[in-house]
Amino acid sequence: MQRLKKDEARWLTHFFRCNITPVYMQEVLGDLAASPKRGSPESMVAALAARTSALGSMPNVEHLELISMEVQGNPVEMRGVPVVGGGQRITDATGKAGVFFDESPEDRALRRWKEGGFNEQERRHATGHRKRARSVDLEAFVRATKAIQPKGTKLAETLQDVLAAVDALIDNEATQFRTLNLALEHFDQPLHIRTHVKKRWVAYGRQPIRRFLPYTHHCLRVSTLFYMGVGLSVIPQRPTNVIDMQYLFYLPFCMVFTSADKLHHDMAPLFTNATRLYSPCDELQAGLRTLADHYDAHGDELKVQGSARFARYPPLELDTVIHRLYDQTMPTWRKLAAEAPLEITPELNARLMEQMRPMREAMERARRQREG
Repeated sequence: MQRLKKDEARWLTHFFRCNITPVYMQEVLGDLAASPKRGSPESMVAALAARTSALGSMPNVEHLELISMEVQGNPVEMRGVPVVGGGQRITDATGKAGVFFDESPEDRALRRWKEGGFNEQERRHATGHRKRARSVDLEAFVRATKAIQPKGTKLAETLQDVLAAVDALIDNEATQFRTLNLALEHFDQPLHIRTHVKKRWVAYGRQPIRRFLPYTHHCLRVSTLFYMGVGLSVIPQRPTNVIDMQYLFYLPFCMVFTSADKLHHDMAPLFTNATRLYSPCDELQAGLRTLADHYDAHGDELKVQGSARFARYPPLELDTVIHRLYDQTMPTWRKLAAEAPLEITPELNARLMEQMRPMREAMERARRQREG
């Protein structure tokens, strides 16, 4: 978000819905304790908050909360969309049911930061965020690895080698109880929860943890790869890498993951598949630049029709990484883009608004109840 130009960010948020991860929010706020080359920390955070709040994005539930949900028997959907909290079930006057999401705490915070409003607790958090990043003793993992590594040998040369070793360790059929214990301890689950989970695991036939707790397994895989990679000196001992690694916990809730960070560039492709893609930031930015220039050249048509109509899909006459990402994640989009858009007449618009009225009223009631 920091490197994108304003018009590039506009088309990013037009063609993609972005996932606001908790670690991103912490990093934005952490910039309050930074020393920018130009301007003040407050102005830097305000600018970044303004750009983020314009995303039309969805804040994801924090990974530790999701792990806690899963180990207690509540499945975590990993289908490439954000897991959003705070939903409230509502029923309108016609009996139609829905789920209402009011403005999230993250959205409220971003709106306040955009206007330069930071409370004392947030300022303390910003300072503590940077201290916490440096509190993990990464050198300890190197020492521990050297202690078990035969002299004159190296257990792994690449991250792919390390991941193979990680998978052999945590997916070993004979040691799944050990893997379950490792996951519960690593992610700080309370003792009474650990006991309950182990009983449930036995009752479900001692399934592989990959199948029994798929999201917890994903996070354990990411975390173990990182710390083992540090121990083997395949991953540098940069303190901020501890924070950067946490973004990868949210890969299951994205169709496309993009970053300019080297750690992400090295690790993210190892966790991709046919529906979860990695796109380096430079490539994505080049595609956004091409789109921005294209729409600049069609400014009059944009003004007349609006971007929602004129730019429903990436322009078929161009070929960018964004087109290729659409091809892989939404294979039917080109056919839809070639069809004429539905003509929204005043009559049709009025009919649609009337159909939506009972649900809008139910949402308003829910909002008043929550505020009251």
